[in-house]
Amino acid sequence: MKWFLNLKTGTETKEEERRMQGRVGIRLKLLSAFLLLTVIPLVVLGLISSSQTSRQMQSQQEEALLNAAKSTAIAIQARLEGQLDLTKVVADKNVMRQFADQVNKEGSAASGAQWELVVKELSRLVENAGGTLENALFVSPQGQVIADGIGGSSIGTSVADREYFLQAVKGEATVGDVVRSKLTGEPVVVCAAPVMLSKGEVGAVVALVQKFSILSKYAAELKAGETGYAFMIDKKGVVVYHPTQEKVLEENLITGQNTELADLARKMAAGKAGYGFYTYEGVRKFCGYAPAGNWSLALTVPVAEYMRAAAAIKKTTVIVVAVFLLFAILVAFAISGQIARAVSQLVEAMERAKEGDLTARVNIKSGDELGQLGNSFNYMLAGQQEIVKRILNSAQDVAAAAQELSAAVEEGNAAMEEITATVNQVAAGMQNNAAATEETNAAVEEVASNTQNVAHSCREAADQGEQARERAQEGAQAVEDAINSINEINSSAAEVAQAIQELDEVSKQISMIVQTITAISEQTNLLALNAAIEAARAGEQGRGFAVVAEEVRKLAEGSNTAASEIGKLIGSIQSKTARAVEKMAYGSQVVSQGMKLAGTAREHLNEILQSVNKTGKLIAEIAAATEELSASVQQIAGAMNNISSTTSEVSKSA
Repeated sequence: MKWFLNLKTGTETKEEERRMQGRVGIRLKLLSAFLLLTVIPLVVLGLISSSQTSRQMQSQQEEALLNAAKSTAIAIQARLEGQLDLTKVVADKNVMRQFADQVNKEGSAASGAQWELVVKELSRLVENAGGTLENALFVSPQGQVIADGIGGSSIGTSVADREYFLQAVKGEATVGDVVRSKLTGEPVVVCAAPVMLSKGEVGAVVALVQKFSILSKYAAELKAGETGYAFMIDKKGVVVYHPTQEKVLEENLITGQNTELADLARKMAAGKAGYGFYTYEGVRKFCGYAPAGNWSLALTVPVAEYMRAAAAIKKTTVIVVAVFLLFAILVAFAISGQIARAVSQLVEAMERAKEGDLTARVNIKSGDELGQLGNSFNYMLAGQQEIVKRILNSAQDVAAAAQELSAAVEEGNAAMEEITATVNQVAAGMQNNAAATEETNAAVEEVASNTQNVAHSCREAADQGEQARERAQEGAQAVEDAINSINEINSSAAEVAQAIQELDEVSKQISMIVQTITAISEQTNLLALNAAIEAARAGEQGRGFAVVAEEVRKLAEGSNTAASEIGKLIGSIQSKTARAVEKMAYGSQVVSQGMKLAGTAREHLNEILQSVNKTGKLIAEIAAATEELSASVQQIAGAMNNISSTTSEVSKSA
């Protein structure tokens, strides 16, 4: 049976085995597809989600810190502007104007009634300031302090080189740089305003020396995180406020060795608002800055402090993604293992069937298409096994009938040879009878005896011919039965071919479904792209939706890739189904050849049957002729006896 089913040569089988060994297993393919569709999207989603959350929280924290710096800077600037406005009001008072007019007419004099009024006004300002003013000065156009509000200790001091005086004497109210007070050593800032004469000329300058701590307290109260703090620099980069007092008016950030901090300090000195990062003493810090009057306020905090919440969210995201990854891998292993085991059973059974073992069966316990495929495969092998059994049984019957027919023909030939020999003997006897009358009597008697034997042999030959005819008829009937069985085999093979064709149609339908999935994936990809475009148009509000749309697009691409892999598997199944159809077609050709051979055998048996019938008739005719000859010989024998008697009587008479 193996030689009948194994249609491939040994070389082809070895080449196919080498190709099978070189192929990647279906389990690995399915597992790779599952992992591509689960692990990569989960990891990417986790990374994107964590990154987006971190960036969003960082952006929110940085925005909040920058807003806090801006709010404090606005408060400082408002307080400074209020102090400058107060200076303008004081400079615009009549007492100041009158004394300035007197100074310009009579020269600088730290005495007189008008001078006393100015001193009284300045002293009242210092007292009513509640400790915010260190001093109040009335300065001549030449830069000499003529009056102050703290008892005259500053009178005679020259401030002609100070920037605030140089600006104020030009007619502009201004705020000076932060400097250390000569009286207390604390940082102070001077607000100066010109005292205008009636002709529009600057007659003097009023300067209010304000303690800088009144302004820097706003920065001191500004906190961020656990260790965050605020500091201030002027337009030259000099630190005018810092929680570490040793740095105040002693450190210049622009000329310092920290290049990152120097770059930020330049932007601050230029009056810009923004934020940046720098590393200070090994700690990465965030710095949000905004202009505050003549200075710039910066709020700095370590990045690790305000990103703790983001780090916790990132850790939670990693744990969740890891759990889902583990679950996805377990599911992928289970599903791919189930499919791979079913396919392995089918491959092993097909290999056994290829070698001629039609008893191979698969046991796929599944209610899906794999289980149906296994059942169909078992039914197909069972049908082929039954067909082969019928063919073998029919072939055995035909062989037995042929053997019986051959034996009958041989017996008929032997009988014919005996008849021929007997006839030859009769002819020889008749010739000898003609030779001598004396021998005729004995010969006639011998002929009579032989004729009887011939008649008996002819009767036996007739009986054997009848048996041969019956055997030939039985052989013809056996051949007819074999032809009918082969017809049934052909019908069964056609049904199997039809079943395989239907399986091919189902595979094509599955392929169409895969194409539909691919089309849906492409449409989903297009929709995700449109959604991303709309999200981009929506700006900040659509940022989260854009992330989701991008993930949907990637999942659609993964689905498209998986559908393509399934399409390849379906194509492989269709290729194997087409090969099975070809093999069934070849089997049909073999069955057709068997039918032709059986038909030829039937024709030969019919010819043999006709020959046997003719031989039987001839034997019957010979038997009849032999009986007639026997009767004639007996008559001749009687006549010869009469002749012999007459001869004897004549002889005796003679």
